[in-house]
Amino acid sequence: MPSISDHNIKAALKLVGEMKSLADKGQDESGDYGCAMLYGVIRDCAYKIGAYAEREQSIHRDPGGLRMRGREAKPASVTERESR
Repeated sequence: MPSISDHNIKAALKLVGEMKSLADKGQDESGDYGCAMLYGVIRDCAYKIGAYAEREQSIHRDPGGLRMRGREAKPASVTERESR
């Protein structure tokens, strides 16, 4: 059974698709440099969010993707970020 986290990751990936579509539509219709920059930022953010969401999704699929730390299990990506 999918967890709430899995549901939220899928929702984030859906949002990423909507952001990419908005950026494409906006760039096609933009009439000035400022708007073109805005849509470029939206696209960049969509790709960054998508990369994080896909990484977390793959960790959730991999039973070995969780590392035990004390009494709680944390995804490897979280553990690696904390050690920096």
